[in-house]
This record gives sequence, structure tokens and C-alpha cells, in this order.
Amino acid sequence: MSPQPEMIGHERVRELLASFSGVQGAAPHAILLTGPTSVGKRTVARAFLQQLHCLDHSVPEACSVCRACQLLPEGKLIDAQLLDPEGSKISIAEVRSLQERVSRTAIEGGRKSVLIADAERLTTEAANALLKTLEEPPSDTTLVLTASSADVLLPTIVSRCSVLPLRTVPKEMLRTHLLRRSLDPARVELALVLADGRPGRAIRFLEQEDDIQQALVQAKAVGGFSSQSLIDKFAVAKELSDEERERVDQLLDAWTSLLRLALLTKVYPEEHLPPELQQELHSLLEKSQEQLLQLLKRTLETREAVRENANIRLSLESLLLAF
Repeated sequence: MSPQPEMIGHERVRELLASFSGVQGAAPHAILLTGPTSVGKRTVARAFLQQLHCLDHSVPEACSVCRACQLLPEGKLIDAQLLDPEGSKISIAEVRSLQERVSRTAIEGGRKSVLIADAERLTTEAANALLKTLEEPPSDTTLVLTASSADVLLPTIVSRCSVLPLRTVPKEMLRTHLLRRSLDPARVELALVLADGRPGRAIRFLEQEDDIQQALVQAKAVGGFSSQSLIDKFAVAKELSDEERERVDQLLDAWTSLLRLALLTKVYPEEHLPPELQQELHSLLEKSQEQLLQLLKRTLETREAVRENANIRLSLESLLLAF
């Protein structure tokens, strides 16, 4: 684990989790945090686990100075396990290795924890193996899973978890935090609009020029689909079908945010877009609210289909023909 990043928003969920960590035996044996990419699921989960392992019980939040608080953010607390392998899948071998480690006696403070990041990556075999742990959880262990939605996991896994959804963060709250990081108001507004209420994404857009440029490239692409010929649309679908499924999912997520942004701009015309986006999304903004709503719906459906292993090329062809 890396150092704990700043937490923005999600106060009610954080308060509930803090109440779990403050009373011995109060924490559910399994918690599922759901929400869109970069909304803060992992940040909230790690803060909760630090509270859970904190050795100073005189303070409501993690003290940040005890041995457990020092070791956990660095990934060195032996009682806190993180399952977040590189790649698009979490294998049964990785779950079984985790189960073996969890079966050991707790060393620091009498508690053990597991964080499984992006649990939708579990293969069917891995998910079934994890289910056995959820059905017979060790009494001293708390499992935290994160996922984009409860719908992407086995219903039997979800039914054994306390599900806590994380919503996007209000724009004004995000703006306040971003202005503390940057003295460039124009850059803050662009990052804010592109982030779509997701703190992690907002901070990346604020601090990483490449991320901003990639977002503008995608805005130009989405804005230009309507004027492309059939041949060009099929060519785009073919080119993207050679990408990793995870990369296509990321692109569809970006397209979803941009279409939602265009729709909100039509509904609330007083919300002015930054000039960079106004230019790139010009052709989209000429469409009606109903047309944008249908495109947004089709893009969401395509993203879910790709996540469920549908043929990428055929899925993208069908989507692009709708523009």
C-alpha cells in the first residue's frame, strides 16, 4: 500500500465505518464499497482499515503515529492483506494464497483485515473460492471489497456483504479542495468538469498534463463520431477491438462522462463549459436532449456488455452507428 491520499467527500459512509472500527466486534465480517472509477472507494477502504488496526483506542480516528498506523500505509502490516494484482483478472491461486495468510493468528492488536480491490476482476473459480471464506469468516477478520457495482459480482457474494455505495462528490466540495492544490482557476475548472464528481480523477487532471490532453483527445473523438462515415466508424471499432478489454472499458467510461456532460449542458445551459471542451463537443451540443440521452444509454449498455465479455468489435460498431 502507498501513503494514504487525501479523502474528499463520503462523510456519511466514513462516519458509519468509523463507528464499526470504534467498537470491538461491531464491524461486519465483509463490506462491499461500490461506486464509479476514481470516486474514492480504495481511499475510504484504506482509511477504515487503518482505523480498525489503530492501537490507540482513545481517539475516534486513526492516530497515525502508532506502530500499526505507520506500517499499514506502507503495506508492511502483516495482519492487513491487500489483493490487488496487476492485470484484468484475480485468479483462484491468488485467492487461495490470501486465504492461507488469513488463517494465521493475528500478530498486531488481535485483528486481521483483507482489502480486495476491484473485485469484479475475480474469475468465477476465484469468486467461488472467496465465497467459502465469506460463508465461514474467521471471527477476527474483516474483509473489504471494492467494485464498480454490486451487479458485477456473484449475488451470493453480495448477499454476504454489507453494501455501502459511494456517490460522486458535489462540484462545490471538489472545487474547494482543488483550489487548495492549484493557483490556476482555469485549470481547476477544466479538471472539475472532466472529473464528473470523482475526486481521484479530478486530482489527476489537475496534476497530470498528459491526463488532461488524453481527456481532450477523447472529447474530440466523441464529438466527431456523428460526422464520420460508416467506413470510418467501422475502422475505429476495428482498431479499438485490438486493445485490452480493460482499456476499452476505460474509454467507454470516458465517453460516458463526456456524453453526460453534454447532456447536463443542454439541460442547464447556464453551466458554461470550459472553452476547450466547448470546441471539442460542439457537434454533440447540437443534438437534442433526447438524442443525447439515448446515446448515453447506448454507451452505458455497451460498457456493461464489454464487461460481460461481449465481442468488443461488434459492440463498438453497434454503438458508433448510433451516433
